[in-house]
Amino acid sequence: MGIRWKITLIFLAVFLVTLLPVNFFLFNRVDKSLRQADQVELLAEAEKIAEQVRLEPFLMPLPPVGYQASLYWQDEATGFVELLFESPDFLRDQDTLAYTLLQRAEGAGVLTLELARSNARLQDELRTVTSYLVGANALAIVLAAVLIYVVAGIALRPIKQIITVAEKIEATRSFDKVPVPHARDEYATLARTINAMLGRLEQTLRTQTNFFASAAHELKTPLAVMNAELSVALAEAREPRLQELLSNQLAEVEKLNQTIQDFLLVSQLKTETLVVRTHSQSLPEALYGAVRRLKYLAAERQTKLKVTLLEEDVPHVSFDFDKTETVLANLIENAIRYSTPASEVVIELGRKASTVYVSITNQINAPLPPLHELRQEFKKSKALSSGLGMGLWICDRLSALQGHTLELADPPGQFKATLSLPLGDNT
Repeated sequence: MGIRWKITLIFLAVFLVTLLPVNFFLFNRVDKSLRQADQVELLAEAEKIAEQVRLEPFLMPLPPVGYQASLYWQDEATGFVELLFESPDFLRDQDTLAYTLLQRAEGAGVLTLELARSNARLQDELRTVTSYLVGANALAIVLAAVLIYVVAGIALRPIKQIITVAEKIEATRSFDKVPVPHARDEYATLARTINAMLGRLEQTLRTQTNFFASAAHELKTPLAVMNAELSVALAEAREPRLQELLSNQLAEVEKLNQTIQDFLLVSQLKTETLVVRTHSQSLPEALYGAVRRLKYLAAERQTKLKVTLLEEDVPHVSFDFDKTETVLANLIENAIRYSTPASEVVIELGRKASTVYVSITNQINAPLPPLHELRQEFKKSKALSSGLGMGLWICDRLSALQGHTLELADPPGQFKATLSLPLGDNT
């Protein structure tokens, strides 16, 4: 339940707690007033009849329609009671009647007039008042709920603006700032505080991405020199032990170089400064280049890379060679690292409908997290003991920038990644 509904329910509860006792008090006052007015009217009618009563000669006016009367005289000395007049079916114990009693001295005794009237009219009036109160209260509650909901929405509008800006925050070159309301209230203070926080975050992320970019550029040259020198030394080495040592060192340098490349890609993707240049070229060449980059890792993990061309003549498609080779290399590296030791990674390149695709399938023996989580930054399977967990995130972003599609699947005992390039991009 949103805060707008919570505010509405809270204010509505307060409104009801205030309204119900007030209405209960008002109804009691109205009930009392109507009953008093009814009794006064009944008493006035009784006095009117009593004024016309005569004993000698006896005169008793008939009560008006809807009234019942009883007249009797009581001797004060003897207590003798003589009934002088009584309306037909006069019932003193009937709950639906309202009574009034008038007495006056008459001769040696007391003359008593008892007048009754049905209280149906009073009950109808009370029911009418009750229905009016219930209807008015129901209407007031509905109107109050609508007004509170609308006012709460207006009051929370600055919060919604803050939420909208916060949802758009990404590690890009700049952050959108929250609009500061003109009113000098808590909303304005909150907006200024959040803008200050966003400024600090923006500066921190800019420093971080600049560090990644600078470190990557600074390390590229010495790593390239080390790679070249180790390659030359490995070619000239004659002792098996030295060859093994140089081969391991060369593999580690290539791993470090790939990590540095990933850092540089991450910084460029984060700051949206990565330049993508696509043109029509051969996808198998990019695939073979990616396979060559991972030969040392495959040998180290005793993994066999099986590459199959399902089409004899694969048409050229439009892509950025370096970026696509990086995507394929990362996908193959993940397949090698995730696969069971001494297993086979199957790489297929083919054509389907209006796309050219590369599928990479490996065997796994450990459960994977939800596939959509593997596309997130720094997210990796528990089966992966090394790496930063950025490979699939980089692949997903680089593929999207080129208009390519990366699909992940986890059939039983396998993990499969498929990169599809549309033929429509061919130039």
